[in-house]
Amino acid sequence: MSSVKVWSWSSEISAFGVCFSERTFGRVGGMERDVLTEQRTNIKFLVKLSKNGQEILQMLEMVYGESAMKCRTVYKWVDRFKEGRESVDDVAHARHPSTSCVDENIQCVYNLVKADHRITTRMIAEKLGISNGSVQTILKEDLNMRKLCAKIVRKVLTDEPKQGCVDCCNDWIESAQDPHFCKRVITGDEAWIYEYDPETKRQSEEWKHPGSPCPKKARKRIKTMLIVFFDICGVVHHEYVPAGQTVNAKFYVEVLKRLRERVRRARPELWAENAWILHQDNAPSHTALVTREILAKNKITTLDHPPYSPDLAHCDFSLFPKVKNVMRGEHFVDVDTIKREMTKLLKELTKEDMQHCFQEWEKRWTKWILSGESTSRVTASPFQNNLIWIFGEPSARPFCTHLVCLFTSYSVYTHVQKECNKYGH
Repeated sequence: MSSVKVWSWSSEISAFGVCFSERTFGRVGGMERDVLTEQRTNIKFLVKLSKNGQEILQMLEMVYGESAMKCRTVYKWVDRFKEGRESVDDVAHARHPSTSCVDENIQCVYNLVKADHRITTRMIAEKLGISNGSVQTILKEDLNMRKLCAKIVRKVLTDEPKQGCVDCCNDWIESAQDPHFCKRVITGDEAWIYEYDPETKRQSEEWKHPGSPCPKKARKRIKTMLIVFFDICGVVHHEYVPAGQTVNAKFYVEVLKRLRERVRRARPELWAENAWILHQDNAPSHTALVTREILAKNKITTLDHPPYSPDLAHCDFSLFPKVKNVMRGEHFVDVDTIKREMTKLLKELTKEDMQHCFQEWEKRWTKWILSGESTSRVTASPFQNNLIWIFGEPSARPFCTHLVCLFTSYSVYTHVQKECNKYGH
């Protein structure tokens, strides 16, 4: 009897074109809404055909299987459609009005963020006495703000600076054929030391509106500038720039005078033969005319350094990160405390630390050359042709000494020596 009844229902379904679908949509946190809506539509259709709840339930189970509505839910919707309901969607429930996301709290959150862009949602929640989720809702939905962290974007080098890096590295490799080359190099640079340097990128995050300027790294205004020079054996000289003083050419010349005196006392073997070589980057104070004149006057040989290449500067890739990482995340009350802590860290640097720094420097030469940035190499010095012409003209020989003093870089100095040997000078 029951089999005949099932066959009868199947016939009726086919005859009336009920919109059943044999595919199921699975379950995500219950039944998919599309499947629920489809079944409710079918229930509504069958109620209009005067089917009772038992018959409708059996039809749904036959078509949807395990995805079919439960018995109680089917009877509930059958009663609703019999009472005249037409919609198959759920009725929106009236919720309790929000007491946190009100205009007063929105204004308070805005004022707090405006005063400190790095404030956290937890700190705001504690100050206003509302939940952390409410604070996030206000910031993201009402104020349309997102928290972004500072990001350092490196300068993209063009072909000419890339070639300059390769050429410098090739010159350094040629110079390193002298086994004492790295022992003669004294390198140095300047860096800001801050009262507070964030420990992680998350500590640098700021709340920003769309279109707002990019955030800067979370640093405080109390700071001091460190100038340090070191070689493969250790720190040779360091000092701190006085407050309000700019590191211009005039000030840097005085720094070089103090460095020379320190080399005389701390590295007498290099001082005796004037064998030390100064390596510095291309900061304006380092390349100013008055600085180059002082270097030439005191016969201080310098190494060329390619522009925009902190990855080839000892201080930038090794020394400063090493000492700053120790201080990162700590707060210092004043400049004197910063100086004491930094001086202590510099004294704790070992000879092995310095040797590792110079070994890493040498590895970077090879990386630049083998990186594929440039396969060509300019073998001639940019001043070589002029030097040949000058030394070849007897009338121009009085100017040779001035020219040699003007270009005191190590690579050019090597070419000058070769040309001098050619012409018997």
